Amino acid sequence: MNTAEVDLDRLVDYEREYRSVVKRAQVTGDHMIGLCPFHDDSKNSFSVDLKTGRWHCFSEDIGGNYVDFVAKMNGISTKDAYKRIMEDYHVEMPEKEKPAASRRSYSMEQYAFEKRLPVEFLRDTCHISNDKERKDQTTYMKIPYLKEDGTEATYRKRFAGKEFRWRYGSSGKICLYGEWRLSQMRQSGYDFEGQKICEIDLSGLDNLTAADMIQANKVLTNNGTVSVLPETTLEYDLIIAAGALKMPIEFFKQLKPKDALALKNRVTSFLFGEE
Repeated sequence: MNTAEVDLDRLVDYEREYRSVVKRAQVTGDHMIGLCPFHDDSKNSFSVDLKTGRWHCFSEDIGGNYVDFVAKMNGISTKDAYKRIMEDYHVEMPEKEKPAASRRSYSMEQYAFEKRLPVEFLRDTCHISNDKERKDQTTYMKIPYLKEDGTEATYRKRFAGKEFRWRYGSSGKICLYGEWRLSQMRQSGYDFEGQKICEIDLSGLDNLTAADMIQANKVLTNNGTVSVLPETTLEYDLIIAAGALKMPIEFFKQLKPKDALALKNRVTSFLFGEE
């Protein structure tokens, strides 16, 4: 027999097991009462359903199934308690099958197909590539987080099933995704009302007050936008940026998607104290 076939209610002799630790045990039909082994009991407050192995202490208002009981009696996890029960009843515990590398593998080409994006765009514009784990050669899509100067701060690994993992040692090194686009934005610039704007200076964020945030919320509400956390929305962050730069919101609405998201990330980081 292996664990895939185990029915604890048929396998475990609940009466024998509970009698071995419950003092003054009394059995009537499929029901047992006795002194609770988890506290100084004198009122037979411990009750067991011998059909299901479920127990309950009415004095402490605690209970559970037989696995919980073994875990609590021995001060171990339910996982270890289950293993102990299997060992006591000579049930073979199969080794956990490790997922095959092919099942977890995921590539830039797969992502491009799913999102209907050109592979060249992901590679040349987003700097995304494929790489492999050293241990099992699992392919993953490498998503780099580049600083404004273009150097790599760290990267994320994407596997199949939308499983993401940061590179080992990434703590404290994570920058905003898309930060490398800021320099490009400054160089290309935007034409607005006869002016060439090549740089967005957000130092004015430090001068904002709660009143500015309240006003941004009002504008958001008047526009029909409802959000539980408005500070994380693009529209709210553009309104805040407009207030910080003393510029019309229309300027920010013409930003290209990547530039708008880079700006949003900077404002969000400022509001949540990450800058």
